[in-house]
Amino acid sequence: MNVEEQLQSLIDHAPPDGQTPDLIQAIGPGLIQLAQQLRHPQYFILQSREQQWLTTILSNRGRPDQEKTVIYAYPTLQDAQRSIAQGDRRHITPAPLAVIHLLFQFIALPSVDSLLFFEHPDDRGHALEVKRSELQDLVKSHLQRYKQQHPTPPFPPNVA
Repeated sequence: MNVEEQLQSLIDHAPPDGQTPDLIQAIGPGLIQLAQQLRHPQYFILQSREQQWLTTILSNRGRPDQEKTVIYAYPTLQDAQRSIAQGDRRHITPAPLAVIHLLFQFIALPSVDSLLFFEHPDDRGHALEVKRSELQDLVKSHLQRYKQQHPTPPFPPNVA
């Protein structure tokens, strides 16, 4: 599924609450823009049996007091499986996620600072980092544009 189809799927499966589909529609161009910078339409995320995503805390070697929480996204099932420690294989499993869905769900994870996308199979030395702050800025700019293009309808005349 290409990124446009992934976005449409996200919209189609959004709760019909009158807001979520519009929100996804508003930020969709930003998600697509970001997803198009990545090499794969789908990545594998490690998750627990309870379907919680596995996070990793990284420390800065030069400044040990500086830490960030990340989630790794692997390009293949084999890469994801190889990253699971032998003793954890019963508790952690790789889950495939469409890149648009992954980016959208990342918005709702305030405790995670970055997603690290491994772009090449068998290469854990290089990853593309998507920072929470960058994604939030992108989302804000697209929401502002959407609000300008779709102003709130005026109140009905009979509203007191």
